[in-house]
Amino acid sequence: AGVCWCPRLKRWLHREDYAFETQAEASARDAGVELVPPKQYWLLGFKDRELEGEYLDELATVSKYRVYCGYVLALLFVIVVQFGHNVSNLFIFIDVVYKYYSKEWEGDPEEQQYLDGLVNQQYISQLLYPFLSLFFWGCGLVGTDIIYRRNCRPQWVLVLLEAVFLVEMVIMGCELNDQDMTLPPDSDAGGWQQNFGVASWVAGEAFYNLPLFLLLFFVPLPFAQTCFITVVGMLVMLVIVPLVKNGWV
Repeated sequence: AGVCWCPRLKRWLHREDYAFETQAEASARDAGVELVPPKQYWLLGFKDRELEGEYLDELATVSKYRVYCGYVLALLFVIVVQFGHNVSNLFIFIDVVYKYYSKEWEGDPEEQQYLDGLVNQQYISQLLYPFLSLFFWGCGLVGTDIIYRRNCRPQWVLVLLEAVFLVEMVIMGCELNDQDMTLPPDSDAGGWQQNFGVASWVAGEAFYNLPLFLLLFFVPLPFAQTCFITVVGMLVMLVIVPLVKNGWV
């Protein structure tokens, strides 16, 4: 993951000083000498960390437009799917639930105060998390543009992209934690339960959050970072939060 760029860890992982020139000269002197490829760790790249850094810089440079496109697709998903879904829920709540109970409880100040508080709660719950997602993906895009434009090592673009994915998983986990995963299918609270029944939050996540992970097939993250993001995302969304909230009961 991104911690591999830590200087101390980088020095510890450095186990080889590979030189292409030396290999090429040996091969030129003796045609029978085969070029020896640089040694690699199973997940962490080359054992020559300077060579690994050069590789990552080149990877980030040649994949510049794929990185930009990944951010744009993530922002489009947040705006169209997450904002679209939540804003439609908010309009339905205000136009149907709020207006109905306003007429039913007209003249009762306590009930009216409760209803107003419920509306404020809906505004926060429906708009807070999409706004946070939009903010962090936007910050990632701006930070990426700054790294590419200034004299920074291009590989930091990949570290930033991984960090944005991890922050997004925190947001997803917090939003999932706010849901009631134990509502019965005949609940009148609305949501995914009415359409998909028990454990309907799985269908909700498949539509609402998990498609963002499809970007991992497109953006140029190294294999170790891709595996790390995927495993952590699945643990948060399908294991840790559901177990705490009794989602699999």
